[in-house]
Amino acid sequence: MVRGQGLTNQYGKDAAFYLVDEISKYELLYHIGEKMPLERLEPEAREDWKKVMTVMRSKYPGVPEEFAWNAWRTIRGEYFRSRCAQKWRGRLPFLGTSEIPGRKSTGSNISDARIRTRRSGRSHMEKEIAPEPDASVVGPKRTPKRRPARRVHRREPYSPAVQSRQRTRVSTVYENTAEEPDSERQPPKRPRRRRQVSPSPVVRSPVDQSTVQNWTNPEVFVEPLEESISTVPSRESSEERPVDEEIPIDKTFKAIIKGTWLKIEKKAVAEMAISELKAKILETICALVDEMTPI
Repeated sequence: MVRGQGLTNQYGKDAAFYLVDEISKYELLYHIGEKMPLERLEPEAREDWKKVMTVMRSKYPGVPEEFAWNAWRTIRGEYFRSRCAQKWRGRLPFLGTSEIPGRKSTGSNISDARIRTRRSGRSHMEKEIAPEPDASVVGPKRTPKRRPARRVHRREPYSPAVQSRQRTRVSTVYENTAEEPDSERQPPKRPRRRRQVSPSPVVRSPVDQSTVQNWTNPEVFVEPLEESISTVPSRESSEERPVDEEIPIDKTFKAIIKGTWLKIEKKAVAEMAISELKAKILETICALVDEMTPI
């Protein structure tokens, strides 16, 4: 069917309303499936359709039979959908009373629909009047199963002591699994503590008052370090001394730096000597701070 060529487009909406009113007089026609072609109509339905077309052509002369049939199929198909217009809801109440959804209706289906309607009414009445079954025959009623209560797992708040005990317990289990089955369980081993190496004793020498006064000024305090480095003897003088000779080291700040620098020149590994120099410088500075800090 070409778009724009139909019963409503050619003859107006009143023609469709008039067609529906005429089809409502013939119960066999509005039980025919919406996809049923006109050529496959049964003889009884075909006679009813000819009566409808005779009335239609008396009011709308020359109306094609195809236009009327396609219009009826469209109206009937949209009636059971949500997009059906309200105008057809009021015009097609007969479709909702005797329609068998999901099945093509014919003359035999109409009688089946009536029989089913009567049977459904009878079965409904029988259900209301039916007596209750005997409990001794049927047995006790089954009680509905209760669903198990939901378990809520609450997490304990974080505690360092609890965590440490758990770690100790895990380590103990791990150690026991590695042992032989006949061996006795031993208490968990305590973690080894690092030995704190005490610094070498420093012989405190009397500090110059000018150095103590200038301690708060870092620029003035750096000057003795530069002077001590500048006064380091040259490589020629150090090479003249034997390697195994012990160098006397005074405990003053300048003497420590000077003696350590001579060790750096004689040692093959200079990194260890430099680290030793840093450690002695730090010890000397700490000693000066202890002397100047009031008790």
